[in-house]
Amino acid sequence: MHDPRPRWKKWLLALVKLLVLGLLVWFLRGTLTSAFEKLNEHTWHVQPAWLVLAGLCYVVGLLPVTIFWNRVLLATDQHVGMFETIRAWWVSQIVKYIPGKAMVLVVRAGMLRDPKIETTVVAASVFVETLTMMAVGSLLSFFVLLCVNWHSLLALFSNLTSFADVLKLFENSAFLTTFAAFGMFVCMGLPTWPPAMKMIVKVLGVGKLNPTAAKKLGGVPYRVLIFGWIGITIGWFIQGLGLWATLRSLGIQASLQDLPLITAVVAMSTVAGFISLIPGGAGVREFVQTQLMVDDYGAGNALVASIIWRLVMLVSEVVLSSILYVLGPRRLKHKLGGPNETADPTPAPASKG
Repeated sequence: MHDPRPRWKKWLLALVKLLVLGLLVWFLRGTLTSAFEKLNEHTWHVQPAWLVLAGLCYVVGLLPVTIFWNRVLLATDQHVGMFETIRAWWVSQIVKYIPGKAMVLVVRAGMLRDPKIETTVVAASVFVETLTMMAVGSLLSFFVLLCVNWHSLLALFSNLTSFADVLKLFENSAFLTTFAAFGMFVCMGLPTWPPAMKMIVKVLGVGKLNPTAAKKLGGVPYRVLIFGWIGITIGWFIQGLGLWATLRSLGIQASLQDLPLITAVVAMSTVAGFISLIPGGAGVREFVQTQLMVDDYGAGNALVASIIWRLVMLVSEVVLSSILYVLGPRRLKHKLGGPNETADPTPAPASKG
């Protein structure tokens, strides 16, 4: 198929892609260097088979998120295929290590660019998908931590006799982590409520670029949101299974009975990393995970497990996003019928002479 774009635009696009790739390699290098420096401070040994399981759990655990995003796109009249949705989602995952959350929006909107697809709606749908994932993770963490810390929290509240006792609540780690999770749920979940999303889209001025965007985002059916919440909840537990497998890879005898708490560790650390605005939540996720696991597994084991889990996620993201990025153009060529066919069904005019 002939590309109608001028040659200079194609060269400019290629240059931008190379620049993004260079930035990505640079920041990934920094993340890896920092991780290995911290690992060298501890004695550790891993069993690779458990890490393979951990990587598979991470990838499978995020599948409900990509399905939910596809459902949101379809609900807003953006007819995007499931493969294209998954491909854009995973490729955008890897650019989160570049400073600036806007890169995720740019990559997703760019990979789903089509005359029939509204870029503004696609960009706004990313907020719905991401905030829903974070809201589900926060609420799940709140309920798990509430159950785990129930007796200590009950004792704290029963001993409240003065304002000074109320202030002491904020010195208690169980109280802080439990209600921090609830606070994150409120902050992440409220904007995903369709009427609130409709208002936010208008406030952000998206309506000036696309007058129908607010109506479409505010009209996402509640059944789509409900099934999204259910699927993402299951996905969080599968990711928790990934961290559990990481602990087992280090020889740490973590029980499956600990899976709810381990899942809360993964979810809460991910939300904290997202809120921090630090690229990829680097350092923030590991800190939160270590603090939440230190009582059960020890400071050293908790830190090493957090770093190894980060490396598992990073390798999974790089491998899968690379495969999907390469497969995309080939799949498109196959859909068009091969390199010698085009999408234009109009027959070519007969040649003269």
